[in-house]
Amino acid sequence: MRMRVLVVAVIAAMSVSVSASSINELMRDIGDTMLRMLPALYEESPDRTLLMENLVRLDYLFDEAKPHLTIRPAGSQVTFDLLSRRLDDALAMGERRNIDLMRRSVAETFELCGACHSQDGVTRPAFGVSKIRALDEFMAAEFSYLTRDYETSLTSINNYFVSKDRTYERDQVMLDRVLSIGAEIYADPAFAASLIRELLPELTDRSRSRAEDWMNVLMRLADEDSGLQSPLAQPDIEALDRFLGNEYLEIASSLDVNEQEAFWVVNRGALSRMLSANATSSEVPRVLYWLAVSDRALHYRYYNALSTAYLERCVESYPDHPYAKRCVEEYEFLVLINFSGSGGTRVPLEVQERMNELRAKAFR
Repeated sequence: MRMRVLVVAVIAAMSVSVSASSINELMRDIGDTMLRMLPALYEESPDRTLLMENLVRLDYLFDEAKPHLTIRPAGSQVTFDLLSRRLDDALAMGERRNIDLMRRSVAETFELCGACHSQDGVTRPAFGVSKIRALDEFMAAEFSYLTRDYETSLTSINNYFVSKDRTYERDQVMLDRVLSIGAEIYADPAFAASLIRELLPELTDRSRSRAEDWMNVLMRLADEDSGLQSPLAQPDIEALDRFLGNEYLEIASSLDVNEQEAFWVVNRGALSRMLSANATSSEVPRVLYWLAVSDRALHYRYYNALSTAYLERCVESYPDHPYAKRCVEEYEFLVLINFSGSGGTRVPLEVQERMNELRAKAFR
């Protein structure tokens, strides 16, 4: 009951100040709200009330921004629908006091913001001036990445790697961001390779080996004479589908694990652009399926790791498409991965029911 009162109070307070806002004002407010929430994604015991209050605000702001976002071309409608669902999930988990699932849904909401930016082909900051002075370099890089300020994110990443406040785990996240910005967001393998090369002197042996493997395949993709076919050259959904289902399998057999990782980031960039350019196509399920597969190939470690959302959209919106069945099978495999452990596989009842619901739609 207390949380419902909080929700009503927050919405009432915002209804006066936000309803007439421009899209730029709304996006700045969304950015500020995300900034307040970001540290909670890394804290062991976050303040649930503070997190919920900002989550309610974020939900309201995105509702206000919807008319502006969904009239744009590209996959905005697709991504916005996924984002709305994740916000609803986070609110529901907050009311049930399931802080872990709530935080996971919040993280996926943030990931979708990054996904939308990677799909719209725009590389200017989304929220104007980023208020990152109070953040450490790691958090500053993350916030700037999520809010499309990629130049500032790269600056913070470089500052992070020459700082003393480093861990191996955070090093990997920062490297992931560099690869994503260069190979996925900018879709420029040569630029991605140059960014990675600049960081090599600061990397430990294990990280350096991984980064050097990335550079190797990225430079080959950038070299037209290397003979390595690129997903970025595919002209339409069907051609990209054939490439990923056929040619890439042969290419992957000649690449090591790290090289495959970098190649999949390039693949995902191509898929995001294809979704953006063909959001109303009846062949969108092919793109959604391969986006989910790319997340699996990347071990769900990058922002945009939204397999569940993509697969649900595939089945719910296109149940009669041949790829709907493949999306269900990928969804079931994802569930198996998520709920398997040393004690066996234990799928929660609500997840099993959701899986059955999707299967019934695609296999009816």
